[in-house]
Amino acid sequence: MDNGQWTLFDKVRKTLNLTLQSHFTDNESAYLLWLDKLYGSLKNKKISSEAQSATLNLAPKLLAGGYLAPVKMILEPLGAMHLVSLEVQTESKKNRLRSRLIEHWCGVP
Repeated sequence: MDNGQWTLFDKVRKTLNLTLQSHFTDNESAYLLWLDKLYGSLKNKKISSEAQSATLNLAPKLLAGGYLAPVKMILEPLGAMHLVSLEVQTESKKNRLRSRLIEHWCGVP
């Protein structure tokens, strides 16, 4: 990413407040946390041990949330595709509804 893209990311990320984050699903929150952890690695073009650990810990939620394509896109240039196991990838192919959508469409109280 060029400097303009980093500046835009910084600006958008800083304006995302806790009120908005409270509406995220667990998977969406995990993805945002993962992006925060990967931020320095992306700028330095080398994955840190903290980013590796976050990737390993958050991989199931990232993939369950349907973030496989962006995760691969981010990890590949860092040479870190090995952090996302094929087993986890294949288990998370199901589409999941957010709980508030399930309640609305299925009449679950």
